[in-house]
Amino acid sequence: MFLFTVACAWAHLEDWRDLFLLGAITAGLLLLGSTRRLRRIAEADREEQQRRRVVEEVRAAT
Repeated sequence: MFLFTVACAWAHLEDWRDLFLLGAITAGLLLLGSTRRLRRIAEADREEQQRRRVVEEVRAAT
């Protein structure tokens, strides 16, 4: 994604401010992707903990 962004914007760079803007946009996209990934990991962890609790309750009941 980063290389695609650089390739698309490279022809439109007029000065250093455009490069700064491109970097800021790319960093924002990467941060957004990381945040979504962390949310998915946290959700999977909660589901795993819930599954373990259910298994422990079933074992305790038998």
